[in-house]
Amino acid sequence: RPRQHRHSQMKQAQTFLRMIGNILTNQFGQYVTLANGNALPERGVLAVKHTSLIDIPLINIVLHQRGRCAKYLMKASLPFQGLLNACGGIPLLRGQEMRACLQNANDSQEKESILQWNQRAYAQASAYVNNGGLLFWAPEGHRTRGKVGPIKREGIERIVEQTAPTPICAVGIKYHWFGAMVSFGRTKCYERFGADDAYALQRELAVLSGLTVSTSSPAASSSSTSCLKEYPAPGRECRCAKSLSRPHP
Repeated sequence: RPRQHRHSQMKQAQTFLRMIGNILTNQFGQYVTLANGNALPERGVLAVKHTSLIDIPLINIVLHQRGRCAKYLMKASLPFQGLLNACGGIPLLRGQEMRACLQNANDSQEKESILQWNQRAYAQASAYVNNGGLLFWAPEGHRTRGKVGPIKREGIERIVEQTAPTPICAVGIKYHWFGAMVSFGRTKCYERFGADDAYALQRELAVLSGLTVSTSSPAASSSSTSCLKEYPAPGRECRCAKSLSRPHP
């Protein structure tokens, strides 16, 4: 019964996401230009350049046009949590938020539950990817404009550990006067995600978004690369992404 209940909740959430996608696409789809849209993987992580609060609705429009939807990791302090959760949000506690919650905890049991919050969130996100879903991930951890900041590796490392080999696709966004261009990069599959991988992703996001990189490159090492497979050409799947794909939930 609990499994059937979770399946029913997932179906309801997907129905709601499709409804939101219909509304967004009908109203704003004409203002979105797409580059290399055929590179969208069957399952995995979309590493999206986070510039604006409308990034998530924008990506939802693009995915909806292809009959897809995605869940996304978000700050637990954002307003309208109920609505955002229904739209696919998975809340995470950041350092300051975590400390505030621990200070307000009534007992040790509540503190332990708070400390395990992010662990449960990453487990939920990983299960969604393993079941054939797409996860929206803002690799910089916050909004940045005019450049691509350093990649926050902690979250993606946890997800890769639980979903490897994990397809990760870089997605750049360029906003213009009245619209936006969304550009998909090549999807790569990872067994782990290291420092060299983070910097390579940072550079790719900069190219796709027409921006600069804000940090210098770490010492590169060919033996440290974690990428297993890469799309040989735009629009073609790497083998691990295809072999591990499952029916969309």
